Amino acid sequence: MTESNDWLDLQTQEQLAACPPEKLAPPTVAGYSLVLLERGYDRARIDRTLQSLVNDTEYKPPPCPFVLLKELSLADAMQGQFELICADSISVFIDSEVLLNAKKLYLNNLFNSLRKSREFQPVKIRVQSIPDGGRGEAFLQQFFGKVLKLPITQVVARKKARIMRHWATKLGAIVECNELNY
Repeated sequence: MTESNDWLDLQTQEQLAACPPEKLAPPTVAGYSLVLLERGYDRARIDRTLQSLVNDTEYKPPPCPFVLLKELSLADAMQGQFELICADSISVFIDSEVLLNAKKLYLNNLFNSLRKSREFQPVKIRVQSIPDGGRGEAFLQQFFGKVLKLPITQVVARKKARIMRHWATKLGAIVECNELNY
């Protein structure tokens, strides 16, 4: 995880915990499991992120979907989901009780449904500008894993795009977002 929880301000937490109507396992009780539904395209970055989350530099993840961490507090579950979405990986946190008691078929259907939700559909973002200095570089490092030359255009999950726009506004960066037509 990042060295600081500064990225998880109240607005970012609200976006991570948003409960769309199609969500079948709303985050309303304590004790959460973080489930990775889809790995990001930058394998080295997602491997580092996963290893950091499980605190094991030798960790080798199984195929998706899989339970990455269990019995997390809401704050830790949101932090984990934030780190994973920043690395372009789709994850959800669900009540650990649901995970423990549900049948495999139900969980597979749940994971498929959540993966197809609007939150994780692709959108195109364009980073036009960032503030000079450390704040702008920290923004690029957090959301892209490295400092890139501007402008940057990428396709990301809607959830990541919303969080990026939120932080761009706070930092004085300019990030545009466009729906994709498939």
